[in-house]
Amino acid sequence: MTMLLPVLAIFGLSLKNIKWGVLALPAILPLYLWRTVFFGVPTTFLELSIYAVFLAWLIHLLMGKPKITYKTPFTWALIFLSIAAVISAVVSSDLRMSLGLLKGWFIDPLFVYVLVINILKPSDLKNLFFSFAVGGGVLSFFGLYCILTGQLTYDGRLAIFFENPNQLSLYLVPMIIFALVGVQTFKNWRRYVGVAAAVLAVVSLIFTYSYGGLLALIGALVATSFFMFRQKWLVPVAGIIVLIGLLFLRLANKQIASILDIVGRSSSSVRLEVWQTSWQLVKENSLFGLGLGRFQPVYLEKVQQLFTNPLELNVLHPHNLFLAFWLNLGFAGLFIFLWILIRFFAVFAALIKKVDSKNRLILLGLFAVMTATVIHGLVDVPYWKNDLSVIFIILLASLSILYGAKEDSTKT
Repeated sequence: MTMLLPVLAIFGLSLKNIKWGVLALPAILPLYLWRTVFFGVPTTFLELSIYAVFLAWLIHLLMGKPKITYKTPFTWALIFLSIAAVISAVVSSDLRMSLGLLKGWFIDPLFVYVLVINILKPSDLKNLFFSFAVGGGVLSFFGLYCILTGQLTYDGRLAIFFENPNQLSLYLVPMIIFALVGVQTFKNWRRYVGVAAAVLAVVSLIFTYSYGGLLALIGALVATSFFMFRQKWLVPVAGIIVLIGLLFLRLANKQIASILDIVGRSSSSVRLEVWQTSWQLVKENSLFGLGLGRFQPVYLEKVQQLFTNPLELNVLHPHNLFLAFWLNLGFAGLFIFLWILIRFFAVFAALIKKVDSKNRLILLGLFAVMTATVIHGLVDVPYWKNDLSVIFIILLASLSILYGAKEDSTKT
């Protein structure tokens, strides 16, 4: 009942103005951690909110003239990826668990994709970025409170209410980029919100001591800077990169030393063991993978066969985005995901030469977040969580909106 009231509020908001409902979703992404059971089915506040907005949209369609957009650069790829996910879930030995993951990681994001491409226009994307910035800023404010009150993990890292610091960093990196872009695209008081959100999120990211997160952020900003030689915010971005690096180096002397340790127990040695075991699983299950969500139990058995004294037994994912797709969805799933990435950057390359100045910063923001996702994906899995899969799908949907606007302009 406690969860039902805010879900009904989002439903009412969406009935009043469907665009407001869609724009509210990025701000509440971390609330996928607010879980409940609805009619015997496990669900989350984020999931119920997505369904509420989608239902409101269907009602709007019934009350007006239906006009549904479905032709985008990623439509068929997402359909095929969903089919691969359905097959992987059905063949899994734990059907109930796999169907739950299918719902949270593929079906729900597809609903969001349909909502975004049908309801938002290019002029709305800056508001979408603002929603991301607000959500990241509010969460990071709680992060600052945890830092000041010493509510950290046993090894002194920030996690807030996420399962571990690495998961928090996976969420924060895109939020920082959205907020930085917002500083240039927001107006009036919203610009100050963007500044505050970016600063708070950077502080929170630093205290996660996530090397993957830091490198992903810096790498994405450096890559994006190559398209910004004439942009007035190139110098501020360069300053932010240097500042983040200096702060991290100042705070993480011991952690940086440990990352170079591949002999004793460290994050690097654990990841090497996970990657070796995962690659062995790939070789044994290269075509069909393990089945959706089956990595943890299969890894537990395999790592004990390969190593006498494994460094880590409880591993949820293979700490690599591409291995995760291969092992969860098989080679077909990996191939489709790679095609989506190639298509994304190809569309970006086509648009960056033609997009107007108002949408150029938005386009660069999308590029930066996707670049950060790829870089972070080398050492972690920035898709395989409810919030992260929605972020990924919104990147595709937002690029599709800009692409559709360019196509319409060429026809007229």
